[in-house]
Amino acid sequence: RGGGGGGGGGGGGRNAPRRRPPRDSGDNSGYSGGGGGGGGASEVLKVAGSSNAKSLAGAIAKRMREGGNVKAVALGAASVNQAIKAFAIGRTYLEKDSLDLAVRPEFIHIPGKDDNEPQRSALRFNIVPRPPQTQREDKPSELKVASGTSPMSAAGAIAKRVREGKKCVVVAMGAESVNQAVKSVAIARNYLEENMLD
Repeated sequence: RGGGGGGGGGGGGRNAPRRRPPRDSGDNSGYSGGGGGGGGASEVLKVAGSSNAKSLAGAIAKRMREGGNVKAVALGAASVNQAIKAFAIGRTYLEKDSLDLAVRPEFIHIPGKDDNEPQRSALRFNIVPRPPQTQREDKPSELKVASGTSPMSAAGAIAKRVREGKKCVVVAMGAESVNQAVKSVAIARNYLEENMLD
């Protein structure tokens, strides 16, 4: 299943849907941040298509062990794919510490360098530590997302299952498909806002 196995991390969660937390009130660009600080500050990681997924996973796992939060920003399918790979690898790094992480994707806008350059849409991943999951369904429903899948249609299917209290596993293979899957989860989160679910 390639790098897409982690794509469902933002939409499912435990068997019961999670109540919606307050929307992140940080800088909407999310792209200019550098290193993180201590305490409650969130470190911002820029992910490129050439980023080393294992190195990124190590940085994320270290922050999770410290009890902090991390934000990762990715622009384009290749970057999103590397981010998802890093999250999946980071989860394996945390297993020996009896820790896990949750990833909540959302859309942000990156302003152009000047008035002649249009703003671009990117994905920001809010990464937070959580206890390992102990409840597992025997056969969780799978939603397969391809490069040509409509993110809005897939998001509707994800949101429907979450409203029903069901776990939804999103499966994608290849960078373009993974990118569509993550977009679907981000859109589904918006759909679920009116239900105060995530």
